[in-house]
Amino acid sequence: MKEIVMYRAEDGKLFEREEECRRHEVYLGYCDTISDIYKKYTAFDKEYSQIFEEEPQFVEEVAKVFDFEIKKTDLGINWTTYSFVPKPDCKDANLKKRAWESFQGVHYLPF
Repeated sequence: MKEIVMYRAEDGKLFEREEECRRHEVYLGYCDTISDIYKKYTAFDKEYSQIFEEEPQFVEEVAKVFDFEIKKTDLGINWTTYSFVPKPDCKDANLKKRAWESFQGVHYLPF
């Protein structure tokens, strides 16, 4: 039998490599940052599209803290989509984008 060393992240997830564990914990930190900022601006969860329209200070702070640009696309017929695009020199862009996508997924209303 072979002994294997595993690394446990803050959320209990196990990793074979320390660097993977560390990256996951950085991702968790970004998720916490988004949640902390969100709690400053609203007391209850809102639908994703409402967040961009009704909570501009939240959106602007996330963009500033994460070094993102806000992308607004007007599709016509009262249909506008919003997203974040990391700036070219954004550090940990993939982890930050993944954290935002996790937050975004929670705020889509089920159909």
